[in-house]
Amino acid sequence: MTPGAHQALQSFDPDGEDVILSLAVSWAGAVREQLHNVKERVRNFHNVDNMYERMDGDVTMDDLAASWQAACTAEAMLVISADNLERWIKRLYTARGRQPRAPHPQLRALRNAIEHMDESEFDDDEWVARSGKSQKLGLGALPESRLLISVGSNDKVFDLISHDELQGIVNALLDELEREQTDYAKDRIAFDHEDR
Repeated sequence: MTPGAHQALQSFDPDGEDVILSLAVSWAGAVREQLHNVKERVRNFHNVDNMYERMDGDVTMDDLAASWQAACTAEAMLVISADNLERWIKRLYTARGRQPRAPHPQLRALRNAIEHMDESEFDDDEWVARSGKSQKLGLGALPESRLLISVGSNDKVFDLISHDELQGIVNALLDELEREQTDYAKDRIAFDHEDR
């Protein structure tokens, strides 16, 4: 049978563990964890920020900085995890002889920007990273060759991809992987029954 668009994603290998599937599942777990972390940490940052602005309670600048750092790092880890999940699903498709899905361009661009941020020039007043003179990838590939590094919005990750859009990308990837795991489990059960 020629591989095609409607062929099942998985190809059960009774001789051993499916390493590629296992790695994709590992990244799926990381993505689920990071989705939870981002929501919690961004919400916490905005609460601490509001309390600090109102001078409500004993919130210090150190508390504000710590909550920002936690939120910013969680957003970066979510993007990196989602990109890795997308890469492993692509590898899974390729290993199964199927046409891999096209990567999400904004996700890849944002991941590259985060990975190359150390090559950036920083504007401390606006909390913006701008691409260096020779940087064509990473931040250089973003609109205006810049990345907002403050957690200024509940709506967008690094002010580039909306949380809803990123959640949609992640959910689609997780759904694909869940279908693959279901097919794999069915084939495993069928194989075990044949072997008796």
